[in-house]
Amino acid sequence: MRRRLRLLVSRAVGRLVDPSTLLQTLQLELLRGELLDGVEHVEGYGLGTPARRV
Repeated sequence: MRRRLRLLVSRAVGRLVDPSTLLQTLQLELLRGELLDGVEHVEGYGLGTPARRV
């Protein structure tokens, strides 16, 4: 049971953001370098901007 719950929920790191579409699309890095591309993200109401690269 515990393993099933751990597979259901996982942490992700956002690698790329494409704000040019109505819904932002993200590239996420999941477990052990697994990349998930094209994940839609609905921005909350108000002003929202992605962080600038330094």
